[in-house]
Amino acid sequence: MAGVGGLTRELPDGCEQACYDTGAMERGRGIKTPDNLMLLSLYHLLNGCSLKEISQIAGLTQLGKVSDAAFMKRFQKCGAWFEWVCNHLQREGRISYRKPSCLERYRVLAADASDVVEKGRSGRMYRLHFALDLFRLKAALYSITESGAGETLKNFEFHENNLILADGIYATITGIEHCLNRGRTSFCASSARPSRFMTDRETS
Repeated sequence: MAGVGGLTRELPDGCEQACYDTGAMERGRGIKTPDNLMLLSLYHLLNGCSLKEISQIAGLTQLGKVSDAAFMKRFQKCGAWFEWVCNHLQREGRISYRKPSCLERYRVLAADASDVVEKGRSGRMYRLHFALDLFRLKAALYSITESGAGETLKNFEFHENNLILADGIYATITGIEHCLNRGRTSFCASSARPSRFMTDRETS
């Protein structure tokens, strides 16, 4: 919990009031303060604790008295608050990078995938395909598939003027065609082996 507590010291000014303004906290039942709600939310996100575990942690650390179902409802209301925090971290200069002018017309997305194990007895595994807006620090796209599904751009519904950054496994013909069919979408792959793209003249 000490490591998570260090993150809260970096939150922008006005964060507590924004918690109320965005509807993340309407009354102090169970969890009394925005700081406590943020601590429990970060602990849930960073450590992968189940809702029941968060309920127990809240009681042990005196951050609140809340059931697993009550925390889930409270957590579901935090999206707009988290977005406010990310936007103001950028404005106050705590995030040092800015979007270059040459990329202004693009939504720059980083795409990847990760396996997620379901909590409980089943232990069923899924694959989360996720695209992050790098300059807004906001989830842009996601899909959940069976664990055997491959990592491909076809798992996302991209739009015009998206610039996608991904590793080399995504650099397939079918994946790139999927992007091109959705308008002026650009793709940049990072790979140990460079990809070679041929012109129409070379393929004819």
